[in-house]
Amino acid sequence: MNIVRRTFHNSLWLLGAQGVGRLCGVLVTMALTRYLGIQDFGRYSLIYAYCGIFAVMTDIGIDAILVREAIRNPEKASSLLGNGMILKAAFSLLALPAVVAAARLMGVPAQSVCLILLASLSFLASPLTLYGAMFQTRLRLQLPALFDLTGRLAALLFVFASLFTGGGIGSIVLALLAAGWTQALLSVAVSRRFFRVSFRIDTGLCRRLVSQAWPLALNNLLIVLILRVDQVMIQRLHPQGDSELGLYSAVVRYCELFHVLPAVYFATIFPVLSRLAEREDGAFRRLYTLSTKYLTLTVVPVILFSICNAPRILSLLFGHAFAGAAGILQILVVSEIFVFLTWVVVNTAVSSGRQRLVPALSLVGLVANVCLNLWLIPGHGARGAAAASLVSYGLVLPLTLTVGALRPVALAFLRTGVRPAAGALLLGFLLHRIPLGIVFSGWVVFAGFPALMVLFGSLGRADARLLGKALDRTKPRPGAPAAEPTRPEPPHTR
Repeated sequence: MNIVRRTFHNSLWLLGAQGVGRLCGVLVTMALTRYLGIQDFGRYSLIYAYCGIFAVMTDIGIDAILVREAIRNPEKASSLLGNGMILKAAFSLLALPAVVAAARLMGVPAQSVCLILLASLSFLASPLTLYGAMFQTRLRLQLPALFDLTGRLAALLFVFASLFTGGGIGSIVLALLAAGWTQALLSVAVSRRFFRVSFRIDTGLCRRLVSQAWPLALNNLLIVLILRVDQVMIQRLHPQGDSELGLYSAVVRYCELFHVLPAVYFATIFPVLSRLAEREDGAFRRLYTLSTKYLTLTVVPVILFSICNAPRILSLLFGHAFAGAAGILQILVVSEIFVFLTWVVVNTAVSSGRQRLVPALSLVGLVANVCLNLWLIPGHGARGAAAASLVSYGLVLPLTLTVGALRPVALAFLRTGVRPAAGALLLGFLLHRIPLGIVFSGWVVFAGFPALMVLFGSLGRADARLLGKALDRTKPRPGAPAAEPTRPEPPHTR
C-alpha cells in the first residue's frame, strides 16, 4: 500500500471513529444542557475547566516525542514506551494535589472541589494512553480509533444511565470517570499483544525524553490555559458568572467539535512529517504547505455555515434557552481558522525538532488573552471572552511570521488562504441577501464552496491526482520493488 493511500486509509478510519465518538459527545452535551439548565451546566463546566488545565501535567509532551523517537529508533521502542509510562505516572500523581490546591486558592466551593478531585482521578489513566500513541509509529491507527470510540460510547451509556436515575452533577462526573477508565483498560488489554514494554528505568533516556519534551509540556500548558482560563475568569469576574459560563461553555463545546479534523489529520501525517524533516529535497515543505491548504479549505465553510445559522444551531443542539448565545458563537467560531493554523505550526515544529520555538508564541497569546479577558468580561460577559479568544488566537499568524524557522508555514497559510477567504465572502454575501433555512444554507455552503475553489483554481488537477493515489487499490506486481514509504510525492500547491 503506497504511503498516500495508507495515510488516507488511516484518516478515514480515525475520522469515522472520531465522528461517531463526537456524535456521542454531542448527545451527552445535548442531554446535560437540557437536564442541568444554564446555571448548573456552568458549574459542571467549571469542574472540567480546572481539570483541563491540570491534565496537561499528565502529558508533559512525551507522546509526540516518543512517537518521533520510536520512528527513528525502532529497536528502542519497548524501552521508550516503558520509561515514558513511568514518567507520565509520576507527573499524573503530582497533578492530583495541584488541581485541588488551585481550586481551593481560587475560592471554589468545597462541594465543587470534591467533584474536581473525583474528576481528576482520570489523570491516573494517562500513562496508558502511550499504548495508543505507539500505533502511530506503524501507521496503523484503526485500534486506537476503536479504543476512543469505545470510551465515547461508554460515556454516553453511563451518563444517560445517571440521568435516567435522577443523578446530580456528582453522579455525572462519576459516570464520565468510569467511561475513561473503561477505555484505558481496554487499550492495555489489546495493545499488549502488539508492543513489548520494558519498565527497566533508564535514567539517561528519561532525562533525554524530559529535555526534549519540556518545551511541548510548557506549550501544552499555555495552550490549555488559553482555551480554559476564560471560563474560570467568567465565573469569577461577571456578576452572573454561572449563567454566562453556561452559555459560553455550550459555544465552546460546539467549536471544539471541529478540532477532531486537525487531530485526525496530524495523527496520520505526523509520522510522515517526522521522516521527511530529515531530508533536504523539499518534500517536507510541500507536505506542510498542503496541510495548511487542506485544513484551511476544511474549516472555512464550517465557519461560514456556523455564522449564518448560529441561533438555529444552538437551539437545535442545546435547547432554546441557549439561542441567546448566537452572538458569542459568531465571534468565537472565526477563531477556528487560527486554531487550525496552530496545529500546523506546532506539528511542523515538533517533527523538525524545533519544539523549543513554540512556547514563546503561546505565552504571548496567553498574556493577551488574560489581559483582554480582564478588560472585556466585567462589562461584556461571555461575548467579551469570545472576542478576547479571537484576538489572542489570531496572534499566531503575526507571531509565526517573526520566527525565521517557522515563517514559511505562516507564508504558506497566507498564500493558500486568499482564495478560500474570497470564496467565503462571496457565499456569505449571497446568504445574507437570500436568507435560507439551515438545511438549504448547508447545501449552498458545503457544495458551493468546493465548486468555487475549483473555479478559483485553489483545487485542481494536482489535488485530483493526489486523491487518485489515496484511492488507488492497485496491488504491486509480484517481484516488483516496493514503493519507498518515506518518499511521498505531494503536488505543489497553486
